[in-house]
Amino acid sequence: MPYDYHLHLENGPCNTDWINNFYQTAQKRGLREIGFSEHAYRFRQARGLLNSQADAMYDEDIEEYIATIKAARQMGLPVRLGIEMDYVASREAGIRDFLASFPWDYIIGSVHWIEDWGFDLPSHAHEWRERDVVDVYYTYYEILQQAIRSQLFDIIGHFDVIKVFGYRPPVNINMSAVYESTVRLMKDYDTVFEISTAGLRKPVREIYPAMDILTLVAKHRLPVVVSSDAHYPADVGRDFELALQLARDVGIKTVVRFENRQRYYEDLS
Repeated sequence: MPYDYHLHLENGPCNTDWINNFYQTAQKRGLREIGFSEHAYRFRQARGLLNSQADAMYDEDIEEYIATIKAARQMGLPVRLGIEMDYVASREAGIRDFLASFPWDYIIGSVHWIEDWGFDLPSHAHEWRERDVVDVYYTYYEILQQAIRSQLFDIIGHFDVIKVFGYRPPVNINMSAVYESTVRLMKDYDTVFEISTAGLRKPVREIYPAMDILTLVAKHRLPVVVSSDAHYPADVGRDFELALQLARDVGIKTVVRFENRQRYYEDLS
């Protein structure tokens, strides 16, 4: 089984016992290694890199997070240190400086906000009814393409998370060109694509990405990781059998593991 590098500690204490709970589930599901990728906006060191709403949510210390991951390693747990960083074009210089300050094994780049709208937050879901869905999709992928061009990230997370609540462009609007241009851009910038099972646990009830996008990933031979985006130990490696089968079905043959921001490729078969 591949590795699960998209895990979050935020619903429990930042300590090795909580990390070990994640690892116990990973072992049961046949995973050899896990990685944590806390949202950067949780940490005071990243204040001002997203928006005022995010800054008001948390005031945690990234040094404590890093020390806890290191302590888990010293205990013999096979864990990697990652971060999930929201991309905001106007904050790119600050994001670059922040990411360069710490010894990551990998960096996940993602888009959760369109200006001050957290489009995947349940508390913000009502705004979907007030917006033009087509405009939202085009804006999301424009930001995602900027994130790819920034070359700040090793992995692009949950590529089509914009579908999270089930809102989609009408059938007469063909988004294929947008999807393909974005996937092709990831190929041009040698960025790793995340297949995420998290969508199966969201209102959309669909894996990230949809099959037409996953077919493009195989067509352009993007490197991939398989992730759960688990916020609780029970979800580590969840639905990986399905994700792996879908990957094989479209012709994806390898997955990536990370260490010190270096990639290693392993046979998916």
